[in-house]
Amino acid sequence: MRCALCSEWAAIFGRTYRDPAAFKFIEGMVMKKVLSMLLLSIALVSFSTFAQADTIHKKTDVESMMKIMQAEGYTVEIDEDGDILWRIDGFATYILIPAHGEMVQFYAIFTDSDENTPEKINQWNRSKSYSRSYWTVDGHPVLELDLDFAGGVTEARIKDYLMTARLSFATWINEVLL
Repeated sequence: MRCALCSEWAAIFGRTYRDPAAFKFIEGMVMKKVLSMLLLSIALVSFSTFAQADTIHKKTDVESMMKIMQAEGYTVEIDEDGDILWRIDGFATYILIPAHGEMVQFYAIFTDSDENTPEKINQWNRSKSYSRSYWTVDGHPVLELDLDFAGGVTEARIKDYLMTARLSFATWINEVLL
């Protein structure tokens, strides 16, 4: 039994319906076409499933952030105020999460600085994106970075934010405090 498509292709290629070599050739082409379409369909389904695999977070809480941070290998604990205390290279920094959970803030403050620190803070703010630094009324330098959950963020974006906070903090120490 021959397929209808094979008969049509045989007519197109000018070979007779009864030529076995022609049908082997045409059937081979049909099978290649079908297999190609099947593989393409599997690839597209796999890609769309993979692309949708990361959950969208519209808010967070201390426990959820702790799990993500611990999974990334960060040294974290909950302090007496219920904030996340994140030790980076021996320095105490904080992840602050308001009650509504729709944002996260990285926060670092130092009590020791030199007289050039305010100008270094201004230079930091002029040259860096995604963070801000300021001088408190008590004369302490602060670094902050925010992650807004409005519209939702993926876990990959949260991990990227944490990496940015860690790298910004190390750079801030070198450029502002030292």
